[in-house]
Amino acid sequence: MRDLFFIGYDAIGDYISNNGMIRFLLEEYNKIFVVTDLCGSFVSLLFNDTENVVPIGFPEFNFECTTNKSFDIIDTRVGELYYYEGNYDGNYYNKLRKIGDKYNIDYREEIITDNASSFYVNMGLPRSLRTENFYFERMKDNENELFDNLKLNSDYAVICDYNPFYINKKYINCDKIINLHRLSSNFVDIIKVIENAKEVHLIENSVALFVYHLQSKKLMKDISVNLHSYARTEWHRKCDGPDCENPYLNMLLKPKLDNWNVVWYEN
Repeated sequence: MRDLFFIGYDAIGDYISNNGMIRFLLEEYNKIFVVTDLCGSFVSLLFNDTENVVPIGFPEFNFECTTNKSFDIIDTRVGELYYYEGNYDGNYYNKLRKIGDKYNIDYREEIITDNASSFYVNMGLPRSLRTENFYFERMKDNENELFDNLKLNSDYAVICDYNPFYINKKYINCDKIINLHRLSSNFVDIIKVIENAKEVHLIENSVALFVYHLQSKKLMKDISVNLHSYARTEWHRKCDGPDCENPYLNMLLKPKLDNWNVVWYEN
């Protein structure tokens, strides 16, 4: 088995979305080196259960491409095309040369329903891999430490909002509110805080995406989640109602979990 270098958009949410793809590819490759300059520590946490997923910087990756080593590359960035010909012995997969062809996967009936599914479909893989193959080994000691340090002895609501994306507080019935935004530098240890909240209010971002994947695979409690769709105000993420079909919001709605309630309007 040869190694694989995995290139995607260097963002926490996209690594969560591509977790299922990376774990699928681990069945065929010895090690997967995730090429990242910004999210190396998060990649290590997201794959803390295996030594076969390793973050690596772009400078080191570019050097490896000049060698005659044997490895493959998959570039999941769908908005542009790059080429890494170099001197390495291997294959370079992208949206034009799909890695799904290697596995004889029939992806002709696959449709792109959201931003995350575009990574899979454009690589010739079933979009269902995103949730079906997702896995995260919870770090219970870290979760307990954060929860205990917060001394949460009464009912509380958790939110995740930040300037300029705010949740209308009229929807919150608890007096005590815990904001998950930058609550911990570890990111992944907030799960217990969420599970034990009386109310959960999230916006479309990486925290909500993490919770969505965890609940999809029954890796955390099926606590009710209120998703405030109006909170993202950028032109490409803004939603004006149930018919908006926003590809980013649809990452949390395709399919929609039964315990998620979508709040469409601020007023």
